[in-house]
Amino acid sequence: MATALERECGPKCRSKQHALQMNASVTKGSFLQCQIFFSTCYNVTNNTDTQGRNVLHLAASCGQHVLMKWLIEGKKMDVNARDLEHGWTALHRSLFYGQLAAARLLIQHNANLTLRDKEGFTAFDVAMSDRLPHVTFEKSGLQEVYTWGDNANFTLGHEKEQRKKHPERIEYFGRHGISIKQVLMCKYHSVYLSTAGHVYTCGHGRGGRLGHGNEQTILAPKLIEAVKQEECILVSASNDHTVMLMQSGKVFSCGLNAYSQLGHSTSGACLTPKMVRMKSNSSPLLKGHQIIGVIARKFHTVLYTQEAVFTFGLNAGQLGKIYNVLGEEIVSQPRLVAAFNHPDIRIKLVSASDAATIVTTGKGDLYALHEYQCRRIASKLLDLVQLSVVGGNLDHRVAVELLRDSGGSDLLIVLRNLSGNVYCWRTSHPVLHRVVWSIKRPLSVKEVAVSVHQLVFVTTEGDAFSTSLSQLRSRSSPVKAKVVAVQSHNSSESMSLTDLVNRENIVEAKVHRIPLVHRATAIAIDRNGVNLAVLQVHPNASITQIPMYGGSVMMQQMKTLLNEADLTDSIHDCVLQVGTQRVPAHAYILAMKSEYFRRYFEKTPPSQNNPIIVKCSQNLLSQLVQYFYTDTCDLLTPGFLWQPDDEEAEQEEEVVEESTTVLSAKSRKKAAFEVYKEMKEREPLVKPPQPVNAQGRLVQVATELGIGGLVHRLKFVKLQKGVVANIPGKLLPQPKIRWDHSKLPELCDVWLKCDDDQVVTCHKCILVARVEYFHSMLSTGWIESGSHEPLSLPIPSDILKVVLNYLYCDELVGNKVLNDAEMLCNVLVVADQMLIVRLKELCEVHLSALVNLKNACELLEFASTYTALQLRDTCQQFIAINLATLLESGSLDLLSDDVIDELSDAYREMVPGVDRRRIESFDGYPSRAYLQ
Repeated sequence: MATALERECGPKCRSKQHALQMNASVTKGSFLQCQIFFSTCYNVTNNTDTQGRNVLHLAASCGQHVLMKWLIEGKKMDVNARDLEHGWTALHRSLFYGQLAAARLLIQHNANLTLRDKEGFTAFDVAMSDRLPHVTFEKSGLQEVYTWGDNANFTLGHEKEQRKKHPERIEYFGRHGISIKQVLMCKYHSVYLSTAGHVYTCGHGRGGRLGHGNEQTILAPKLIEAVKQEECILVSASNDHTVMLMQSGKVFSCGLNAYSQLGHSTSGACLTPKMVRMKSNSSPLLKGHQIIGVIARKFHTVLYTQEAVFTFGLNAGQLGKIYNVLGEEIVSQPRLVAAFNHPDIRIKLVSASDAATIVTTGKGDLYALHEYQCRRIASKLLDLVQLSVVGGNLDHRVAVELLRDSGGSDLLIVLRNLSGNVYCWRTSHPVLHRVVWSIKRPLSVKEVAVSVHQLVFVTTEGDAFSTSLSQLRSRSSPVKAKVVAVQSHNSSESMSLTDLVNRENIVEAKVHRIPLVHRATAIAIDRNGVNLAVLQVHPNASITQIPMYGGSVMMQQMKTLLNEADLTDSIHDCVLQVGTQRVPAHAYILAMKSEYFRRYFEKTPPSQNNPIIVKCSQNLLSQLVQYFYTDTCDLLTPGFLWQPDDEEAEQEEEVVEESTTVLSAKSRKKAAFEVYKEMKEREPLVKPPQPVNAQGRLVQVATELGIGGLVHRLKFVKLQKGVVANIPGKLLPQPKIRWDHSKLPELCDVWLKCDDDQVVTCHKCILVARVEYFHSMLSTGWIESGSHEPLSLPIPSDILKVVLNYLYCDELVGNKVLNDAEMLCNVLVVADQMLIVRLKELCEVHLSALVNLKNACELLEFASTYTALQLRDTCQQFIAINLATLLESGSLDLLSDDVIDELSDAYREMVPGVDRRRIESFDGYPSRAYLQ
């Protein structure tokens, strides 16, 4: 094919057939072939086929990211152009077809992430709809806290004072593996409740609102020690105090008590949580019933059971008490709300603002305690699952110095039902309106929170949205249906859901998606709406690709070291001798197992030329040596048939002969009856020597050599008729070989020099047994094997020490190592270079537990570079599960082209259905042969 083709059209070409041919070439040809074929059309970048698709759409669908880059940068194509069929942009199409490299390229070139298709879906919505089937966003799993806002009072918990523009994870909880199930944001502090029932707070501590026993400011969340012995199930907080409900039904509170909102008998501030006392004469219905909810607000606190509601604090119209009947402007102890003291009333939900308390009952009635009245707002709301309220009016006469006349606001009640629909009610327009959202696709709301200016909510799909409260004002025409006026509790008439909600009682709210939130389960906002928090499912919660590591090979390696030991090699440094038999051994191993040898080598340096005489049989020496190297031996193996050697057989025969002739020499001249009588009389005093078997002799030798571990374990087995058997009722401990690099430094015979010039000493026998690299270097005649100079290794000393600790104890130890991803990566590199397979697998296992949104792409690139296949699979699945978040944050920019191509292939295979979505080659002109 020529490098340039003659143009077949003019500059204003709008030919659908021409556009179809251009698109067809994208499905068949390479970048260079398409580039040349595009020269046949003047208007290739603006022309679209009958479905509104341009060449960029097709390139994104097919993953032609090199062609896409040329079209965007060279031809200046619009990355946000939509097709006619679905209203999809190139970004929609790339994610639908699983072309992650194409999606990354489009985002890098400022593709609009908020554009919605004809059904109201953004490109990220398309990606989230393709999530793996087992991925769910439920509160029952591990959850993390993400906060953002102005952080003026250090309520975000990020250990730094900066404000956060976008949601960021609180590192304290992630670092300590703490899962949070409830979060509260207040003006001066924030409260976090863990799934374990512990309460954490941070912010300004004035008045003791944090509960730490002082008034200090805390930047990072800190556990409230005073109540950690109790399991907390619910927390509530306001500006100046915090209230905690325990599993036992006890209620604790702390903070300022200016209006007796703590429920304590004293009026001063409480620096540590103190239990709220419920007097029996003021709360008779509490007997036999348990408090199920608590609510804290600026001037009052609410406690409730399934049968009753209790309030206390400043009585300015929100407590359900008649004003000044008893001259009580302050209610210092929990007091029953009389309006709900009825046997037919069952309390279902309770919420409160600073100026009102809202209650729903099991029959679906909705009540408001506001302005000294208990008013029924609506009825038959049987499927409500959440209440939120803000605003209202307080009686300024109660606290003239604090409250001002007409200083309140409209009371707004927001309701959510089981179906995920949201309703609102205002005192200025006392009609229940259903809230519909401005986007075309339906949103099922999972949780809602409200401030004085905005409403925020999360959906069952894990997204989070916000809208202004001004959007919730009805713009519809007057209600034509009969609307029943708001009635008191004693009225027989009430508003039903059918009467209140019809197609004219709907308000449409324009919503904005909160960025970087795709796994949300709950949301919180402070009263002024300047600091927010969202609970999200842990990004690792749905990972199923968990790396595995093989079983220990240390025993086999130590057996090999023992079996390969030879009197002529350069590895052994001492010799054991029994009779004429000489056994090569290693002083470090003997000294670690035997107290006798440890003391011996302290006085006498190891030598190949001066054998150590051991007083036992050759068979027993073999058992001892086996135990030294493998932590077990044949006489510790049930079912083993013991074959004594000649020396042991002679010893047993001598003992038997002696036992049969002890009395015969003395009784040779006596009658048989007298001998028998004498034996009976002396039987308790004279006992003939008993035969000692191999196990008993091994115990004797082990005791003499100070091998306590062997002596102890021989108590769990016995030798019966030459066969080793377990003693009934005793469980023989399993062998466990562990050496200690820090012990017996005087027996070190290898020096390793690191690239930071630090010299690390170690024992040659362990290195040779555990690592083939050192075995080849030190035992096969290399120059290094005969040199006493330090061996230079291009490894930092801190990494080498971790590797050596593994070689000695067969595991990775230390929280510093296990929680440091960078160090684990460096150890994995060394393990890969030295072919220490199991250490590499251990590093993969621990690294997989540290994968998070910040390092997932770096670890994937690392795993691909060093062929850590298990870690690679884990990272690929992690990215697939959290694809929308990682794309939006730009994390995929760290991946090389080869790695992201591998990721795209894995993603298409991993997600059901995506692998079948393919743009097949278009029929007709141009053919593949023509393009070539």
